[in-house]
Amino acid sequence: MINTKSSWSEKTLLLLEFKKNLVKFLHLFYLVSLCITINM
Repeated sequence: MINTKSSWSEKTLLLLEFKKNLVKFLHLFYLVSLCITINM
């Protein structure tokens, strides 16, 4: 029981990290495309 719970929380933390990185990446991509649009 305890083992399953810790494993579940680890997965949740990994998922949160992944989401954070994804948001950063999307934000960066948005800024880059915005700069390209302005320069054109």
